Amino acid sequence: METADVVILGGGIVGLTVAFHLTQAGAGKVVLCERGALGSGTSALSGAMCGQQAEMTDTISRLAVRALEVYESFTDRVGGDPGLFNHGILGLASDLKNVEARAEAARRNGSDARALTLDQTLTFFPEVNAEGFGAAILYPRTGCVDAYRTMHAYAAQARRLGADLREFTPVTRIETRGRRVHAVHTPQGAISPGRVVLACGPWSHKVAWSAGLHLPIETTQVGVSFYRQPPDFFERPPVLSAELAIIPWHNKHFRVLRDTRRPLVRVEPDPVDAVCPQWMVEHTTEVIQRRLPKMRRGRFQGAYQTCYDDTPDLRPLLGFVPEIENLFLDCGWSGRGFKFSVALGEYNARWILEGKTDLDLAPWLASRFRLMGS
Repeated sequence: METADVVILGGGIVGLTVAFHLTQAGAGKVVLCERGALGSGTSALSGAMCGQQAEMTDTISRLAVRALEVYESFTDRVGGDPGLFNHGILGLASDLKNVEARAEAARRNGSDARALTLDQTLTFFPEVNAEGFGAAILYPRTGCVDAYRTMHAYAAQARRLGADLREFTPVTRIETRGRRVHAVHTPQGAISPGRVVLACGPWSHKVAWSAGLHLPIETTQVGVSFYRQPPDFFERPPVLSAELAIIPWHNKHFRVLRDTRRPLVRVEPDPVDAVCPQWMVEHTTEVIQRRLPKMRRGRFQGAYQTCYDDTPDLRPLLGFVPEIENLFLDCGWSGRGFKFSVALGEYNARWILEGKTDLDLAPWLASRFRLMGS
């Protein structure tokens, strides 16, 4: 049987960043198994937002700041170009007092965050209709990245450092003996791993099932609609966060994510077709035309359906679990993989190799759930 020091399951943004940092750390033989082409799953369909927004703990907030620093210095840190759209993120809010408190909390952890009055909001982004809101919070340095370019930059550098990235290599079974993964089975043969990293996004719970683990992940529907901006639209539109996320894209386009989970619709990660439901398209169209009135002269350009890997508390499953001592979980990101994985990859590589981390990630630890026999 083939052997490897670390086997990574999943070739999206999470698996690829871990592969890069493991090889950079001298982890030995690192094999990544991806069921399709690299980056062909839900990572490729992501809005790929990379915010500095304040999160639930200081540690997690600082990780978001660190991720932006990685994107801003990507050529030196990783190599290549992530296609950063750093037009800012503008979040409409109910009142100025609320956003001042949020901005102050974000600044304590290193974010560039500003509370804006309605007049200041319109000065920054003249196209926006802020009706129903009283203020806004602005993260001026951030925005989104190009998912495809980011993933393939990590893949290229991981391969250069010696990682074996295997496309079209689905994992058919995880074989356990005692409290360890004994073998990872693929159509090309079995691999005996030192450690295994489960980073399959919305497929993670299906892969984990063969090892006797019951991951509390449900795949929920997300619709993404594309709109062409009219020629006279503002040249540097920020990501606009109101009812939905309206994200600037190449060649004067917007992507609008319909992921509010109201109503929450459960879907399979491998749909028969990935056509976005008409009701989602109607909702995204209504929101973009209301919030950006000039988009009434824009043009709908198509839509697709994807999904999130949601846990009950919408927080990821991260770390080793007592049930299988050489299995590391890195899944359940609910669409936030690009925001955190580029910052966490380095820490997770050390965690995987050393069995511990110095980060306070208690809200994200997989051990908060009972995973075996539930």
